[in-house]
Amino acid sequence: SSIVINVKEGYHPVAYKILDIAGSEIANVDLGTRTGESIHSMNVAELPVGIYFVQLDVDGYKISRKFIKN
Repeated sequence: SSIVINVKEGYHPVAYKILDIAGSEIANVDLGTRTGESIHSMNVAELPVGIYFVQLDVDGYKISRKFIKN
């Protein structure tokens, strides 16, 4: 299992965090500054079954999405 982050074209500093349902940080990944389209994949197979959140920070703009690991 993996999550895929796709950042569209532009010049952006990109980072993301994976949080568990309690808000504890599981991973913190800084991808640095990206130009053009950027795709990053992270293997989540080792995570226990549960509800998680991905918090993406692109150029200071934050987006959070929930995912369920079965």
